[in-house]
Amino acid sequence: MSFVVHDISKEYGERASRTTALAGVSFAARGAEFLSIVGPSGCGKTTLLKIIAGLIPPTSGRVTFDEPAAPGRLRTSLVFQDHGLLPWYDVLENVALGLRFQNASRDEAREKARHFIVQVGLERFLRHHPHELSIGMRQRVGIARAFVADPQILLLDEPFGSLDAQTKLVLQEELLRIWSEHRKLVVHVTHDIEEAILLSDRIFVMSGRPGRMREEIAVGFPRPRRLDVLGTAAASDIRRRIWDILREEVRESLCVPE
Repeated sequence: MSFVVHDISKEYGERASRTTALAGVSFAARGAEFLSIVGPSGCGKTTLLKIIAGLIPPTSGRVTFDEPAAPGRLRTSLVFQDHGLLPWYDVLENVALGLRFQNASRDEAREKARHFIVQVGLERFLRHHPHELSIGMRQRVGIARAFVADPQILLLDEPFGSLDAQTKLVLQEELLRIWSEHRKLVVHVTHDIEEAILLSDRIFVMSGRPGRMREEIAVGFPRPRRLDVLGTAAASDIRRRIWDILREEVRESLCVPE
C-alpha cells in the first residue's frame, strides 16, 4: 500500500478568525517504509495525519492511494500520544478491540491479541486495567492494539511524547523490533529529532504555521537498527541539518532576531 498527498491545504474557522494550518503539502509514501514528520509545535502535523486517516477533510488537495482498502482490513490506524485505552477493559480486551470492530469472533480476537501482548512484554498483565499500568505500559498496549488490527498503513502521532527518556528509548527499540517482523507503511509524527533518525527511512521537515514541507532527508542506516547509530558522524550531520531548519522556523515564530 502506497499513497500520495497532493497539494493539501487545511483552514479552520470563519472569516476574520480563519486560520491556515497546512498550505500546499505534497509528498509520496511508498510500500513498507517508515516515514517521520518533524516540525515546530502547531505546524499542522497532527492535522495532516488526520487527513491521511480520513478523519477530517482537507480544504483543498487530496490523498490518493494506489489500491483500494483490502476487504475486512483497516486501511489506516492512528495511534495518539494518550494511547486511548478504555478504562473499563483489561489489557487483553483493549488490544483485541480493533479486531472486534472488524467483526472477528471474540475467541479469534483474543488469540491474536495475546500474541502481540507477549511481543510487547505484557503477558503478566493480561487482566490488569489501564489505571493499574504505568504510562509506558499503557503505551505498549496502544502499540499492540495498532499492530494486532493489522492496518495497511500505521499512523503514529507522538506515541512516546509523554514518556521519560529511559522508557522512550526502550519503546523505540521495541517498536523497531515489532515493525521489522510485521512490515507495513508507517507515518510517524514527532518533535524528537533523534527519534526520527533512529526509526526512519525518510524524514520530512515542516515549516511553522501554516505547515509546508521544507525538506526531505533520506536516512541511510541499514536495518536492523539500534541506538548506537545515533552516535555516528552521519547521524550528527542529519541532526544538524534538521535542527538548522527547525531553529530558523522557531525563531521566526517567536519573533526572535538572529
